[in-house]
Amino acid sequence: MEKFVDFASGKKGRSLRMVVGALLVCWAVANTHGVAAWVLSIIGVVLIVSGVLKVCILNKLVGRPINACPKEA
Repeated sequence: MEKFVDFASGKKGRSLRMVVGALLVCWAVANTHGVAAWVLSIIGVVLIVSGVLKVCILNKLVGRPINACPKEA
């Protein structure tokens, strides 16, 4: 689990979160309506913001602060 959290809070993981967040927002705007569009948009925005601010809530699962960077190997 710690290796996944290290990836998610690392540079590549943050980039992936921002890309997935942008795709979710685009998909919500283009293909869905109503509550589903709002839910997908909110999830997408949260992923984008967490990537930009360099925070990862998954760090809490392994007992780290949410803004912890992975250890360099």
